[in-house]
Amino acid sequence: MHRISIISKSGPQGGGASMVAAQLAQELGGKIEVDHWSGEERGSSTRFSLHDSKLDDLTFRATRFGPRAIGYSDFFSLSLHLMQKSGAEYDLIHVHDISGVLSPFALKQLSAIAPVVWTFHDCSPFTGGCIYPLDCATYPMQCGSCPQLSRWPLLAPFDNTQRMRRWRHAIVNKYISAIICPSHWMAEQARLSGIKPELMHVIHNSVDIETFQPLSKPDAR
Repeated sequence: MHRISIISKSGPQGGGASMVAAQLAQELGGKIEVDHWSGEERGSSTRFSLHDSKLDDLTFRATRFGPRAIGYSDFFSLSLHLMQKSGAEYDLIHVHDISGVLSPFALKQLSAIAPVVWTFHDCSPFTGGCIYPLDCATYPMQCGSCPQLSRWPLLAPFDNTQRMRRWRHAIVNKYISAIICPSHWMAEQARLSGIKPELMHVIHNSVDIETFQPLSKPDAR
């Protein structure tokens, strides 16, 4: 039986991306072996914590907030060692939202364990760190002088977004085996920013058509 690892920021009670990851882990369970790793405490027999003990959590916090103080938000946090300690062998690693829980540099280490697929739920994998660039027109070519420096997930006193964007692109283009985008818009934004188009695949988020169906406007209202 094949075995995969799913990595997300949190479990089913988290944001939309983490909910998708948790639902995927649940739906795949039984068909293949699935381990779901997240930044939360261990939630079940198949969902593990990337920093489970007090020492692990302290190490994570120190290596997260230290770099943030000099403008490298979430770039040097240590959350991968538990996966390595587990000794688990995977056929595939599926990464979802990692802002605030896993350094992009960890993806290089993950690629040595198994092929890595990354689902882009927002734009942070190919920007200098912002979730959505909004009206910023420079990010497809470069970052810098970031208008969102004071916002989450950056929250940085110094602007190193140009360097972080360059590192992100180098990591994604070299170590990620495939990228899943939930929309053509997301795929196009990633391509315009310099992500290799041959890596990208558009798979739309599913909709329960028994619950959600086209209705007349008066009925829908």
